[in-house]
Amino acid sequence: MLLRIQRDETIHSFIERNIFILGKGRFPKWYTSKSLTSEDVRNVASLLGWHGCSGFNRLLHNHTCQPLFSVLKSSQDMAYSGSKYIAEFVDVDLAFPKRLTFCPECVRSDFEKVGFSYWRRASLESVGVCAIHNVILESVCPACDKPFTFQGHSRNVMWEGCGGKYLSESHSRVNNDLAELKRSRLIDDLYKCRFHISLIPALEALSVRFFSDPSEMPSNTSNQEELQKISRIISTQLARVKIHAESNLAFYFEYVDFDSIINSITMLYDGFQEFVADVIGPCDEVRDITSLWSTYRAGGHESAHYVDEDYSLGVGNWYCPYPSPLSFGFGRGDFIKKSISIVYPCCSFVDVKKGRGQLAPSLADPPHPAIPSIEPMEAFG
Repeated sequence: MLLRIQRDETIHSFIERNIFILGKGRFPKWYTSKSLTSEDVRNVASLLGWHGCSGFNRLLHNHTCQPLFSVLKSSQDMAYSGSKYIAEFVDVDLAFPKRLTFCPECVRSDFEKVGFSYWRRASLESVGVCAIHNVILESVCPACDKPFTFQGHSRNVMWEGCGGKYLSESHSRVNNDLAELKRSRLIDDLYKCRFHISLIPALEALSVRFFSDPSEMPSNTSNQEELQKISRIISTQLARVKIHAESNLAFYFEYVDFDSIINSITMLYDGFQEFVADVIGPCDEVRDITSLWSTYRAGGHESAHYVDEDYSLGVGNWYCPYPSPLSFGFGRGDFIKKSISIVYPCCSFVDVKKGRGQLAPSLADPPHPAIPSIEPMEAFG
């Protein structure tokens, strides 16, 4: 038996809520301060019946901060979460806050609807306001003033309370900072976005906005020093991304400053939909947010190699859609990788004439996860 994961519930919350109610049977290796690894996400997705790379990315998209790094995407990037699916011992939810927060109104609403509440992924350290209720997110226990951190309060306080009091009894403080509310709603819109936004047109739209007539800016855009600072970041990023795109360089996918992009959208637009309208024309084709869920980046530095999982047959299609001419350059990542011999435990044979094994300086990577043969499943939930 496994409890049902709730809408926007963090994976940490889901695991610890299950442990609180059912014990550690399904999660024997979990501990409170543990980083969320790819293996953890694969295991949780499998327990939920969400198999393969598609299930992995479904869980990332709906229950982590991954959309903040994946909604805006290069048109040459074919994997929703890069190589995270096959990564080993990597923290896959880097934006997960060290200090949790909660909205008292959301907690009370949850109790009315389902009889309990949970920790939401919206409680980023950079977000201080509930996008739904416009109240300040609380970061300390109302009963003992301890912060919701690993060294402070246990996250179980969401379910067991503290000193006979529950978080649902917390007083709500109305937010009066419109910029905070705007940023919170933008992030909420990014979580809900059902399509990818092409990175270069997005950066171009922001760059044009930065140099447009100040009268066209949102009325609350007043910090000119901050505007100039972020405009330089966006301009530099746009130039770099364009150069890399011309050479099909894949490694830049992981070095985009998404935080600056989000800050720019918050400063330059009245809302997310206005930004989208500025980037995507009525006749432009967009990639559905689920279209890349079954694909992961399997290798390559300059030239990205992908595996697209075909669940109807239970096989993977390996392809390299944008080979970079720089892959063959001396000293390049792909060149170095190709130059290193690999030891395969199953087939690195002994040289009979020389009487010794033909050892190589690098062991083969672990095999990729098996590809299941499954029926199409619901994308969101």
